[in-house]
Parts: sequence; structure tokens; C-alpha cells
Amino acid sequence: MSQLILFNTIKVLTVIDCETLLELYTNPSTSMSNPTSISQTNLNKTIYTVTKDIDTMTGKPGSELNIRTDVQDKDILNLIKWRVTSLSLDTDLEAEFYEVRAINCSESLIYPPRKVESGQSSYWLSIFIGSGKVIYDWKLKISDRFGNILGCLSSQ
Repeated sequence: MSQLILFNTIKVLTVIDCETLLELYTNPSTSMSNPTSISQTNLNKTIYTVTKDIDTMTGKPGSELNIRTDVQDKDILNLIKWRVTSLSLDTDLEAEFYEVRAINCSESLIYPPRKVESGQSSYWLSIFIGSGKVIYDWKLKISDRFGNILGCLSSQ
């Protein structure tokens, strides 16, 4: 007899103030392998991460958000889906994560994040399988409406 697995999907939206980032970093790297690091002060000024209230453990929308997962029930898989956009909803400047990593946990806690293509958009997906704290870092590229890379930036 097969076991029924249920999914609890936590949707996270990250909104990037690309215009302010490009003002703060007037000559950012355009190399995806060597992005410009964003200071914590500037992360707090330009990054807004939100999820539903029921999925929030502590904190307010901002550069860091603590989310709640239910790992007590082994028949429920906790999926975390991240999407990213710019304040202009990608009409003037486009924001795109090109790498997302879990940096302070073991593989017994989560499966590493992976990029999922969905039509013309994409999102990042991770599966929580244990209890504990996970910190994610990411790399981001900012492009103009023609697809020209204006900057590659990193949260670390």
C-alpha cells in the first residue's frame, strides 16, 4: 500500500529595489562569477521579503525573514518557493536570482535549493525535512528591459 504524502507550500516573494541598488553601487560587477557584495545596511534598504502571516515565525518584511515550517508530521513535505521581482515588476529593471544556497545547515535539514523553470518565469524550490534554522544567501542580476546585465550582486 502506498503512503499519501501531503505538501505544505510556503511561498516567499522577494522584492528588490533595483534602482536604489544601482544608485548605491554605481559600478557593480557584471560578472556572474564575481558579483558585488551588498552590505547589510544596504540589504536592509533595498530587499523586501514577504510571505503569508501564518508562515512567518518572527520578523517583519525585510531583508531577513524567519519562516515557520511544520516538520512534526512526517507525512507532510514542506516546500519553500521563492520568487523575485523588482519594484517596477520587471518592466524597467529586472531582478533575477541566479544562485540560491543554504549556508549553515546539513543535508539532513533541507534539500539544496534548485531553480525551476515555469513557462516564462522561474522560481527557486527547497524542501525542508528537519527542524532547525537555515540561512540562505543568493546571487542576483539586474538587467534592463532589453536584457543587458547592469549588475551582479550578492547577499554575502
